[in-house]
Amino acid sequence: MGSGWRWALAVGTALAVGFQTGLMQLGLGCLALYIDVQKMKIIKKCRPKRIIIMRHAESEGNLDKTLFETIPDNQMSLSCTGHAQARAAGQELRKLLQDENLYCFVSPFLRTVQTLSGVLEAFPEEQIAGIREDSRLREQEWGNFQDANLFNNIAQERLAVGRFWYRFSTGESGADVFGRADSFLDTLYRTLDAVAVGRQAAQNVLIVTHGLTARFLMMRYFRWSVATFESVCNPNNAELWVLTKDRDGKYQLSQTEGNRVRSYMNVTVEFTDGHVEQREIPDYHSIRPPRKANRQEILKRLGLDSKDVLNINFHSAPHIKDRRISFPSSTSDRCPEIEVESKKLIRNALSLSRFERGSFEKDDSSPSSGLHLVPPTTPTT
Repeated sequence: MGSGWRWALAVGTALAVGFQTGLMQLGLGCLALYIDVQKMKIIKKCRPKRIIIMRHAESEGNLDKTLFETIPDNQMSLSCTGHAQARAAGQELRKLLQDENLYCFVSPFLRTVQTLSGVLEAFPEEQIAGIREDSRLREQEWGNFQDANLFNNIAQERLAVGRFWYRFSTGESGADVFGRADSFLDTLYRTLDAVAVGRQAAQNVLIVTHGLTARFLMMRYFRWSVATFESVCNPNNAELWVLTKDRDGKYQLSQTEGNRVRSYMNVTVEFTDGHVEQREIPDYHSIRPPRKANRQEILKRLGLDSKDVLNINFHSAPHIKDRRISFPSSTSDRCPEIEVESKKLIRNALSLSRFERGSFEKDDSSPSSGLHLVPPTTPTT
């Protein structure tokens, strides 16, 4: 009887100790979770007010496709009009941001570097929180040089396959660019969150990239389907897509700032009386997902009554007009004097190499904005 009592006491004590230990571990776990939640709230609060995605200004290649036969895509310069567009976009951006600072990411291609250089002419040095070149923001790779005579054939093939899936024989598919956009956004958040915790937060972020890459960044962030991506048109040269932060720290497309995202989906509508019509759904990307299942909203945008419609068939190529490539006249808006200064723009105006943040110095030899960025001594990843 005595040993049984001692055995029960030992078991009870062990259970009590285990229960207390479990409670302590549970408490510590809850505390750690609470700390993580509070930390994330602080980080989200410190994240930029805006993320601004900008397509480069007009390039000489936009005016004359035959230039791609002799000039590599990464060395294609802005046209005279393009330089003016970049400066004008900088003025508009300055009006929007007022005195708020700006952290910049840029594709290493010449036309995007020149675009950023033009934009930064509108900003004083102290307003630029940092500049970082990132090769993942580059244009989709078509190959080293292009035969202008094959452009229309390529356009037709890409229309049949889809811009997301089509792979250039010596270049990338759209899916490859999407992978780069996915990787870049991970780096973007890590960079911004590190800045928010350890240094002055960036109030705004500008990403200067290319039309297709801009769409893939949006696709990745908003989790667009392939069909929705295909429905969205490239931004025009020097256009700005502005994402503003909401109360939950998430970013939404601004309806009042920047340029409007254009999208449309071509559909075939079968009516109950037997006739068929080709129709276009405007602003398809803004329909609440799952978009194709949102029949009432689709009918509303088509201006149709559900009792009159038997079926709606979505096209595999959402909008053909965005696929057409037209050739302009051989006369292009070229700036010979700008070609001479192209390398100086990279070396002197921005000195863009891989870095996280740096300090600005005046560079009297620079022909453009006079900004010279001194990178940190340690390389970044």
